[in-house]
Amino acid sequence: MLEARNIAFSFKRSQPLLRDVSLAVEPGTFTAILGQNGCGKSTLLSIMTAARTPEAGEVLLDGVPLAKVDRRERARKVALVSQHSHANRLTVFDSVLLGRRPFMDSAPTAEDRAIVAEVLDELGLADYALRYLDELSGGEYQIVVLARAFVQQTDTLLLDEPTNNLDPSNQQEVMRLVRSEVERRGIGAVAVMHDMNLALRHCDRFLFLKDGVVDAFGGAEIVTPGQIQRVYGMEADVIEHAGCKLVVPM
Repeated sequence: MLEARNIAFSFKRSQPLLRDVSLAVEPGTFTAILGQNGCGKSTLLSIMTAARTPEAGEVLLDGVPLAKVDRRERARKVALVSQHSHANRLTVFDSVLLGRRPFMDSAPTAEDRAIVAEVLDELGLADYALRYLDELSGGEYQIVVLARAFVQQTDTLLLDEPTNNLDPSNQQEVMRLVRSEVERRGIGAVAVMHDMNLALRHCDRFLFLKDGVVDAFGGAEIVTPGQIQRVYGMEADVIEHAGCKLVVPM
């Protein structure tokens, strides 16, 4: 399990961005990190991947400080879907195969290639295997990035704004695929989100950040008009539709 404990962080010569923030990524859960722009959502995720070092607190991976875990072992247990991925002249198959690098001693094995083929098939990408990444649409490319993370077969999946710049249909598809992976393999997933309705449709836990601290954490019951007003300064109604909560701005 990946766990952030009492994290504090600030950029040089600035006010603290995060103060005493904790989050445990438990198996079988899909957590949305919510809050206004600049509140530290993506920074928290980068700390949980050891891309940034906290000023206080620690991140533990299976009880061991993350900084003491070998990078290759870390990549076998935690996968990241970054906000800023860029297409290049690799084929879809070769790009997804890169997700198996933590398990490779030299050249890819037959097992590595079989895992990639299986994930491509599961995600509806089998017919795209030999296409180049720069020939794909934004939605297709984002699913390829997901596939690369899925073939790592990690216990934890971290996603930084995974639906950014996608149309509504592709937003739903990306989130559906992550939710399916959480349920199928029992992994823990965390996504930095802006769309509360998308989060309510696919996530089961919600962490609201405000002024550098965890303002609220829990299930869908904590997504209330009062919580939205406190975190976003926005009036909204929260209604039920087809068995799912919806946030309606006023």
